[in-house]
Amino acid sequence: MTAAVVVAAGRGSRVGGTPKQFRDLGGVPLVAWACTALRRHPAVEHVVLCVPPDAAASPPEALRALADIIVPGGGSRRESVDLGLAAVPPAARRVLVHDGARPFLAADLVDRLVAALEAGPGAVVPAVPPVDTVKVVDPAGWVVATPERRSLRCVQTPQAFDAALLRRLHAAAREAGTEASDDAGLAELAGEPVRVVEGDVRNVKITSARDLSFARWWVESGGAAAAGFVAPPAAGGP
Repeated sequence: MTAAVVVAAGRGSRVGGTPKQFRDLGGVPLVAWACTALRRHPAVEHVVLCVPPDAAASPPEALRALADIIVPGGGSRRESVDLGLAAVPPAARRVLVHDGARPFLAADLVDRLVAALEAGPGAVVPAVPPVDTVKVVDPAGWVVATPERRSLRCVQTPQAFDAALLRRLHAAAREAGTEASDDAGLAELAGEPVRVVEGDVRNVKITSARDLSFARWWVESGGAAAAGFVAPPAAGGP
C-alpha cells in the first residue's frame, strides 16, 4: 500500500488573512487540488490530511471526501508530518509526503517517485535545476561564494519514503527534538541516501499573494485543465 500525507497545517501568513491552504482556487480550497491529484492516482490508496488544530474538528466540506482522515497538525512542519504519519495504516509500505500548497501535482511525477522508490533507496525527492545564479551571502550582506549551478537542485514535494524508514526518522527526530525543512533533511541527518528524480516546473508552491493570483489566472483561463490538472469537485458536488 502507498499512503500520502498532505501537510496543510500552517498559517500561510505571507498570503495574509485566511490560511493559504484554505484560500479559494477554482471554487474550492487550494489544498483540495493536491488531495484530488493524490486521490485520483492509482498507486495511492490512503490520503491523510493535516490541517491547523482549530480546523480539524470542522474542516471545509470540500475536503471531507478527499481524505481518508483529517488530523490536527503540530507546531512545526516536522511535527505535522509526524502526526499525519501516525494516522497512516500500518500496512502501508510507501509514504508520500506532499505540501498542501502545491496544487498542480501531475500523475507522471508520482509515477517517477514510486518507480524510483521501488528500485531503492528508501528516500526519493523530485527536484528541478535552478534558473537563476545562486550566491552564498554572509550575515553582513556580502557575497562569499557562487556555487556551481550544475550541481544544484530546487527540491519539491511529494517526497517518497519507505514507510518503515520514515517512521524511524521521525521517531529519532521526536526523541532528539530535531527539526528539518523537509523530510529528506531528516534522512540526510541520519546518513540515509536520498535519490533525486526529475521534478516538474508546474509543481509550484503557493507562498505569496502573487503566486495565488497566478494560480487563479491559470485555472480560470483554462490553462490548468489544458495541462491535464483536474479540478476538485465542489462542496456537495459529485
